Amino acid sequence: MNNAARVALALALLVPVAAFADDSTQTTSATTLVVVTPNAPVVIQQGQGPGAQATEMEAPPVQAAPAAPQNEDWNNVSHINGAVVPVGERGAYLKRFRKANISANPIAWMFGFYSVSGSYAVSENIVIRGDVSFGHQLEGGDGVELGASLPIYFRRAYSGPFIEPGLVVRNVQEDTYNYDYTSGNSTTMSTNNSQTLVEMMVGWHWSFDSGLNMAMAFGASRELSNSNGQAASDNPHPAGYFRIGYEF
Repeated sequence: MNNAARVALALALLVPVAAFADDSTQTTSATTLVVVTPNAPVVIQQGQGPGAQATEMEAPPVQAAPAAPQNEDWNNVSHINGAVVPVGERGAYLKRFRKANISANPIAWMFGFYSVSGSYAVSENIVIRGDVSFGHQLEGGDGVELGASLPIYFRRAYSGPFIEPGLVVRNVQEDTYNYDYTSGNSTTMSTNNSQTLVEMMVGWHWSFDSGLNMAMAFGASRELSNSNGQAASDNPHPAGYFRIGYEF
């Protein structure tokens, strides 16, 4: 058999096989496509016609975590808008505050020195303060002292750190005793000494929800003038106070 006959026979055998393969081949298409999204999965139904629609599968409901048991009435809990704060310290988180304050130094009463101080907040950070004191002075003798100052608060009036420039006018009566050994008589001579001093202090103020408050300040004072005819002293003197008050 020649080559031409062999090729013709091979082609005749391949034609039925190819036809059989074409008839037996089947194409299967998926009818459901699942698209996963951050929310509920979207299921797309693929049909044969143009009327195929996409439907969304609802996610199963999420169960909320059980709430913490309430063992105290909220009226008995110190909080601001539901946020718990320490008892007596709600004022540290609020802008509104009481503007007037009256205070005194109870420790000085033990030494015969009595004072009362009144102050008023003219702004959120600036306070005007005045005080009057009388009794035994540290310099010796009894006297009267008037003071005016301008506390400047870094945080808010009556709360936290502050600086306090001020002016003090002091009048002290000093008694001098003289004894005459010849006659055995003693005489007493009283003198009044007035001073005007400028002072600068730094301190800290604590305020509580009840209105009670406490302040401490320390610094120095310097004499501007006096009534004894001497030149004003250039030496600074310690200054300070401790007060307990009530805001209203």
